[in-house]
Amino acid sequence: MVDRRAVWLIPVGFCWYCAGEVAYAEHRAQRLGASAAEAIEALLQLLINTLSFVRVGAFALAHAGLAAAINALCAGIGTRWLAIVGLVLGNALLIVIEGLVVGIQTTRLVLFEFFIRFLRGEGRALKPLRPLPNTFTMQLSRKSP
Repeated sequence: MVDRRAVWLIPVGFCWYCAGEVAYAEHRAQRLGASAAEAIEALLQLLINTLSFVRVGAFALAHAGLAAAINALCAGIGTRWLAIVGLVLGNALLIVIEGLVVGIQTTRLVLFEFFIRFLRGEGRALKPLRPLPNTFTMQLSRKSP
């Protein structure tokens, strides 16, 4: 929880950051706007990363709920060996489902968070190389009878 007595530090820190950016800038008004935008972007990234870790906690709760459901179902089976088989098959299904979730989340992480963070639309345009004349084939065709 946030201590409300320290809320006044938020605008003070924001102003301090912007003042430090502007102090040595050549175009102060332009740099002030850019530093304010950078500070807001950093704050939003922190909030998004926090929500991302909340998602991990939700996966842990889902695992606990599914495991409790499997245990409850198997506890209701009267025969001991059928309950053991149910536990083994239920936990195997749980592992498969969670493996699928991990694969999906890993793909999402790589495609949407990793690539967006590091790839930029800079550089030079792709100009494919022209194929070289195939002189080897031309020489063979001349020597053939």
